[in-house]
Amino acid sequence: MGAQIKKDDKASMIDKVFELRGKATIFLCGGMAGCLAKTTVAPLDRVKILLQTHNHAHESHGIFGTLRHIWSVEGIAGFYRSNGAQMIRIFPYSAIQFLSFDVYNNSLSASLGEGNLTRLISGSMAGMTAVSLTYPLDVVRTRLAYQSAGCAEHPHSNYSGIADCLRHLRTQRALFAGLAPSLLGMAPYAGVSFCAFHWLQRQAVERWPGLFAVRDDDESPARLCTWARPLIGGLAGAAAQTVSYPLDCARRYMQVAGAPGRFSLAEVPAAGAAATLSQLYSRYGVAAGLYRGLSLNYVRVVPTAGVSFAAYETLRQAFGV
Repeated sequence: MGAQIKKDDKASMIDKVFELRGKATIFLCGGMAGCLAKTTVAPLDRVKILLQTHNHAHESHGIFGTLRHIWSVEGIAGFYRSNGAQMIRIFPYSAIQFLSFDVYNNSLSASLGEGNLTRLISGSMAGMTAVSLTYPLDVVRTRLAYQSAGCAEHPHSNYSGIADCLRHLRTQRALFAGLAPSLLGMAPYAGVSFCAFHWLQRQAVERWPGLFAVRDDDESPARLCTWARPLIGGLAGAAAQTVSYPLDCARRYMQVAGAPGRFSLAEVPAAGAAATLSQLYSRYGVAAGLYRGLSLNYVRVVPTAGVSFAAYETLRQAFGV
């Protein structure tokens, strides 16, 4: 009897080790996928932030004008300004998000069953978890991307680096500036993106198996082919971004409020998310305020979400998780 108990305990311990290994692999795959995706679109990310926050140096440039201005004033390095802070932020953020989704989805499936509602809730919770745990790094990345080289009016307004920016944020008590709209925006964004990705993936495999489905062998279930993963991921990301974009604009404004050399609406920080949205709408309207930079964001979010989901699924498959 005692020998049987010891044998069962040993088997249980082995199961826990494999479960922990699986979760660690998911964490690693998620982080690597996020870094690859964000590096791919870093120049567009920089332009989006400058346009969203009505940066004084790029107020009337538009997308292509801003790209040309960055190239002429800052060179190629300007397209990747703040990308170091982005990588420091995005690895834990993306890793936590994918791992949290897996944990939440497995837990909720037991009570709600597998389906779109479960994935929607799991995605929302995963996104909010990742944002909450990595938010100060997002504020740092935004402020570094917001500042512009060659500013004649404020030649000493730029941060010297990540540590300098963190010191200023701590002094201003702004490490969590804009967290409320971030969480409000992340809930629908992450929920819709995860839900849409799995739904579109299933539809593609079931409706057009000859085009989108592949099998490892005759007994394994059909899965989405590798080349279609970026496409499905991009469509899911575009749908999610449309829903949550106004809150993303409000978040960026609140993050740069108090930044050195800030201009335009960011000069007078609003009292909160609702006040910032109201101020954006009253001053700029819907298209130029609440949805400023959305066209660029579609160009940016399709490869971001596409590369992220595709890399994550491919890495999981390679690691056998």
